[in-house]
Amino acid sequence: MSNDAQPPVEAEQPLQDKSKPPFHRRSGCWSWFRTIVMLSLVVQVIISQYELYNVREKNAGLRKSLIDLNDDEIARRVEALRELREESQPPNLARRFEGDFYGTYSVTFSHDGQFLVSSHLDGIRLWDVQTGAAIRAFNGPDYFPEAVAISPDGHYIATSSWSDPTLLWDAATGEMIRQFGTRNGSRPVTSLVFSYDGRYLLTGETGGLAKLWDIEKSQPIHIYDGKINYVLSVAFSPSGQYFVMGGSDGTVSLWNVQTGDKIRSFQGHTSDVNSVAFSPDGRS
Repeated sequence: MSNDAQPPVEAEQPLQDKSKPPFHRRSGCWSWFRTIVMLSLVVQVIISQYELYNVREKNAGLRKSLIDLNDDEIARRVEALRELREESQPPNLARRFEGDFYGTYSVTFSHDGQFLVSSHLDGIRLWDVQTGAAIRAFNGPDYFPEAVAISPDGHYIATSSWSDPTLLWDAATGEMIRQFGTRNGSRPVTSLVFSYDGRYLLTGETGGLAKLWDIEKSQPIHIYDGKINYVLSVAFSPSGQYFVMGGSDGTVSLWNVQTGDKIRSFQGHTSDVNSVAFSPDGRS
């Protein structure tokens, strides 16, 4: 038996990845990065507060200057602003429609050109084109209309909203007659148009559908699936046999109203098609 002592065997050390810095160095880098981010946020807050202070100071000065004005000076300045607005009007401006309303989303003329209907954040307005006077306001509880259409005979007004069903109004009385769809069961309606005979209403929805409604009923009689995300615009042909829809995919499609068949697609737009129309003869 040999008495030679064997040297101790050292435990094999795991190889270290020399490409990565030690953990404490990485932690230090992260701390510096976090500190820089926090400092930048603090600087942004300080700048925002400074800008807010300046705005408040300017507003305070403006209020003080208005309080110091007498009635004659206020009247003079108002008249100067009115004259400036009149001078800045386009030379071909025929009529200005003014009133106590907020925002304007959609406008359309009646078929005889005597009336104008507009939708606003606080309701609908019916205007006399000749005088520019508001004839009637149509308002619903918490109803914010966007698209608006008037029937060919001028008896009805249809409005749509992103959060409510499509509504049919009596143009003469301002009374809401009927709603198409339900608040929770319908997709937002982006566009709508009456047929030329006034019997039907066509709506375009965000779900890629167009629906044909009989204005005497509350259920759609035809549903057309455009297979797109949004139908943004719809229009009837003068004959009433066809309609077109413009979509969020940049396409325009031609449909047969009665059969529901898509006849043709027109491509070439690079973005949303927000408005479509037929020529008077219906050939284009």
